Amino acid sequence: MKISNQGLLAGSSLALIYKIAGLGCGYLLVLLITRNFGAGVMGMFSLCTTIVTIGAVVSRFGMDTAIVKFTVGFIAENKPGSATFLLRKALFVSLALSSSLCLAFWAGRHILANVLFEKPWLADSLAIVLIALVPLSLLQILAGYLRGFRFIGGFAFLQHGAVNFFTMIGLAGILLFSDIRQAPLMAYVCGVFLAFIVGVVLCRRYWMPPVPDDSVTVRSMADVAVPLLLAASMGLVLNWTDILMLGAMQTEAEVGQYTIAVRLAMLTTLMLRSVNAAVGPRFAEAWQRQDVKWLNKEVQHSTRMIFWTSLPVLVLYVLVPEFFLGLFGDEFSPARVALILLSIGMFVSAISGSVGVFMQMTGYHVAFQNISFITVLLNVSLNALLIPLYGITGAAIASMFSMIFRNLFSVILIYRRTGIVTIYLPFFKSSWLKSTK
Repeated sequence: MKISNQGLLAGSSLALIYKIAGLGCGYLLVLLITRNFGAGVMGMFSLCTTIVTIGAVVSRFGMDTAIVKFTVGFIAENKPGSATFLLRKALFVSLALSSSLCLAFWAGRHILANVLFEKPWLADSLAIVLIALVPLSLLQILAGYLRGFRFIGGFAFLQHGAVNFFTMIGLAGILLFSDIRQAPLMAYVCGVFLAFIVGVVLCRRYWMPPVPDDSVTVRSMADVAVPLLLAASMGLVLNWTDILMLGAMQTEAEVGQYTIAVRLAMLTTLMLRSVNAAVGPRFAEAWQRQDVKWLNKEVQHSTRMIFWTSLPVLVLYVLVPEFFLGLFGDEFSPARVALILLSIGMFVSAISGSVGVFMQMTGYHVAFQNISFITVLLNVSLNALLIPLYGITGAAIASMFSMIFRNLFSVILIYRRTGIVTIYLPFFKSSWLKSTK
């Protein structure tokens, strides 16, 4: 197979454009929230949307990632109708799961609010935002379908930009008439529904008459999807454990401060997530053809590009964290140390390369699931120990160490199993990796 870095650059660049646009909308959204409502409402918004997003991850059942692998195979076999048949089944399963989970959360919202978070007002907020759980679950499956067809622009828009964009527009419109405390959540629900409608329209471009395929059964989908679900959910739990545990132990204002630090630190992994959107199908196809040499060059090229685009962001955050936090208001300055620590952790994640996507697309998804599970246990333990002592700084320390552990462990495992070096350090040779063999 001939290496085509041009394909990687084109896909990554398109994903990067949508990612930047999505982040821009996301930052405008949090600016609207923080400037009009303050850190407390920002914390409420973060807690509620985190709970709903976790519910959506569970109800997707890992099918948003599994559908990429199946679809790539069907396209290679010139069976687009089977891909449509797969999409229909995946949507049906996710609809059933998300509807059941939505009802369960709605019935138990007072228990979550009063017992887990000790914030009674959270029950009314959850009643609003849970409306978005079903369309959010289906939206990500549609995005995975587009990714399997290598429609990276459509995938990147649905995955990274659509919800932020429509939520921002919705909130701006609501603020023209009312400034009620629940306005951000109402705008979020509207944004998710509009993004889902756009996803349906985009998928019609690749909608073929469904052709039943014996290989597309709920059992066969589950065999691939369940490990991917566990791996993905562990990764997301790692990202959101800090917010959930802060919500249970600290005030909503501190949750809001930490959320802004996380949002800013995510810029460090901007290129990584853009590359991830493009390389998944490429990794899967190369692995199916057993072209390890091409795969190795593809990985190294993408990681080098990630390093040089992530380093300047880290340097700026270390030098002037107060400047960036001050954009959202003076009450966010206590998060400056958290911003630096989170940026360091995310920078290590970035320069480690697309380890999660690589392992999920090359048959090592169970190993990645196990690494993620251990990392979650580590993160929960560190949060339980450090948050009572250091607040948001303690949460940032826990997150930084957990991210470093997960990514470096994955780098070592990939090298030992495949001989491929995913990490890029221009001034440091990989002899330490060789010593692990």
